[in-house]
Parts: sequence; structure tokens; C-alpha cells
Amino acid sequence: RPTAIFTTSDLITLGALQAIVEDNYKIPDDISIVSFDDTDFAPFLFSPLTAVRQPKELMGEIAVKMLIDAMNGENATEKQRIILKSQLVKRASVKNFNPVPVSANSFSGNSNH
Repeated sequence: RPTAIFTTSDLITLGALQAIVEDNYKIPDDISIVSFDDTDFAPFLFSPLTAVRQPKELMGEIAVKMLIDAMNGENATEKQRIILKSQLVKRASVKNFNPVPVSANSFSGNSNH
């Protein structure tokens, strides 16, 4: 069985939470859950939801600017890639199922262990 679920939105998370509870699993003791959204209700669930927060206001500002630019004929055919930083908001829906510390050497590519 999986130890964690990552959903693409808080609304999808609600369905996952319902299925987890119906199958008598406990969050985070049996399974962790993280959402990519962080809507206003995420902190208020029975297990406050760990989420990746998107900069929604900034996304909206950029979208409006791009739309206005396109309407004015600016950058109309130019492809743009805009990368915005997101933030992990840690709450109670995640548990570390592998508390054994891992040394940096484990990932160094050394075959001497």
C-alpha cells in the first residue's frame, strides 16, 4: 500500500480524504497526503493539509499583463516561459515513515559501502 498521496488540487484531495477515511486509514499515521494548491480551507480540515502554495495573486497579475500586452500587439507571437516559486506549507497531514537518517555518502555514487 502507498505511504503517501500527492494531489494536484485541494478539491481532488477532498475525494482522496473521503476514500482514505472510508477504508479506515488514519492521516498521517497510515498515509500522508499533500496537495498542490493550499486553498483557504486546507488548514481547517480534520487533519490540517500540507500543501504546496502557489503565488496565485502574482500569477493573476502576470496573466493580466500578458493579456494586455497581447491586446496591444506586444509579444503576440513570442512564446514565454514564466517560472514562479512555490512554497511548501507543512501541516499535520504528513508523517515521516522512514525516520532513519540517511548520510550524504549514500547518494554520492560511491560503491564502497
